[in-house]
Amino acid sequence: MKVIFIIAVLLLTIGCSSETPIQEVTKIYSMDDVAVVGIKMKGDFKTDFPQSLDAKWGFLKGREVAIIRYPTIELAKTLGKTAGDEQTELLEVIEKNIAHGPKVEKIECRGHTGYGVHGNCSSRREPMYTEFIIHGNLVIMGEPLATEDSFGTIKFLEQTAKSLP
Repeated sequence: MKVIFIIAVLLLTIGCSSETPIQEVTKIYSMDDVAVVGIKMKGDFKTDFPQSLDAKWGFLKGREVAIIRYPTIELAKTLGKTAGDEQTELLEVIEKNIAHGPKVEKIECRGHTGYGVHGNCSSRREPMYTEFIIHGNLVIMGEPLATEDSFGTIKFLEQTAKSLP
């Protein structure tokens, strides 16, 4: 009886959810489209992302975000996925306080005793961007807020993508 009740509650919760999943798009976005969302671009990545048109980082709503733009949706889904995986790669600490993959360009000190990436970082050095989504020809990566989990960061990225023209 408990199992049926739990299943019914789960189905009701899923069925009544007001969140609509992000729809796959076929639009090719420009950096002007990205600017419409309100992302204030501040710099370029030093990393060369093969066949990408742009790789920039900036700020939106109190957090750092990054955009890697490809000429086609297919390249975003293949090479872009690889780039997103590499830039968000979180590893178990094995050596000193390094908890990021070898290709992560932007890192952040996280934990209890850090002074930021520019000072003495005695806590874990992790990827700045913890999550990414692919939307059209864009890879959109985001820094988490201190108060949110992975789901919250992905929700922010999806809302950002839904705001694109």
